[in-house]
Amino acid sequence: MFRFGNSSLLSPYEAFRLSLASPRCSMNAVRDRIAGNGSIRFPRRILLHLANRCNFACPMCSIGVAREERQKEGRGDSPWEVVEKAITEAAKHGCYVELLGGEPSLYGRLFDTIALLTKYRLPSYIVTNGFNLKKRAHEVIEAGLKVLLVSMDGWDEESSYKRGLVPGSFEAIRAGIEEVNRLRRGIFPILRISSVITKANYRDIDRIADAVYGMGVRRWMIQNYCFMNDDAMAAHHKMKAETGIGDQLMMHHIPDADAYFDRSEVRDLQASLARTREKLKRQYPDMRVDFNFDLDLNDYYSPRRPASSSKCSLPFHRVDVFPDGRIASCGDGHTLGNILSGSIYDAWNGPQRAELMALLRKERILPMCFRCCGIMPDLKFDDTSTPYPPAALRSPGEHGAYVQLSGVAKS
Repeated sequence: MFRFGNSSLLSPYEAFRLSLASPRCSMNAVRDRIAGNGSIRFPRRILLHLANRCNFACPMCSIGVAREERQKEGRGDSPWEVVEKAITEAAKHGCYVELLGGEPSLYGRLFDTIALLTKYRLPSYIVTNGFNLKKRAHEVIEAGLKVLLVSMDGWDEESSYKRGLVPGSFEAIRAGIEEVNRLRRGIFPILRISSVITKANYRDIDRIADAVYGMGVRRWMIQNYCFMNDDAMAAHHKMKAETGIGDQLMMHHIPDADAYFDRSEVRDLQASLARTREKLKRQYPDMRVDFNFDLDLNDYYSPRRPASSSKCSLPFHRVDVFPDGRIASCGDGHTLGNILSGSIYDAWNGPQRAELMALLRKERILPMCFRCCGIMPDLKFDDTSTPYPPAALRSPGEHGAYVQLSGVAKS
């Protein structure tokens, strides 16, 4: 089912107010709930990447890895033509637009972008690391921002520094959220914090809960680490060679390991999450949390591939538009077209997407689905969840250059 930016975090009143702010988007959501969205003629979500720059250096940022590759080709921030064309076309079809980067707060025409979305009655949604939030809070609120998601993976300055390697980042987030709460009128922007489970915080998720609540935020999203091991990466490159489908991944490649966490670390994470769940129940019952506490973390942090019954909604309702105009599915996983020379509608209904959908109907789960964020809501493991065959590194100096070598074990 289509969900707008983790809509499980919305209260009924917030959902109602968003529907009034964008009636056409809301009608599409209702229609999809009734009829399904398998054959829609235009995506329901556009992720508009505004900036190929970021003031953080988060090691788990899948967008950052892809951005580094794109920057080698000289691609910078989004020209206004790309932004305006994407939003204007979204307005014709009633499509949600989420603003990403890099870091969107670095984009010079952020106010104009949000104001254009407001003009067309499209709900605006920003994902930010929060470092510039205090400085830009007034203009984004004046422009009509509807949803603000701040990424925060620590609970104090020391732990927050380990995320993006930026001194003062925790205080910047705290001060930015305080400024938003001071300036906003009514419920907008709806404020959320998102935390990724990492090596730096997996023993202390409950301490992040304290920090989130202490900042006055009552909407919290927790996300498991999105990773790709050598064998899944090799299968991805093999698929690309055989089908032409597959590009950058929405996961961090972890070389020479089966999974991001080992069994001992998983036990510590499970204990941390158990404390968090109890704290939410007893101390913070008014905080809405988006996280699957019932997911088997021993399966998740393992080399097992997702079960064939797992489902991902991203290829069925979302596209990403990048600063060079490229329109892609599965994040940056498969290019469908270019908005500078065509339209989102043509790309969505064109041959490149048709090939991707045909492959998905045949295989159901692709290697690039391995631990992608898109599959999280419906991720399952069963007897079909066998690991990918062993792989070997063909070109040690090349990022992600893995090929399938049948019958060869990793050293």
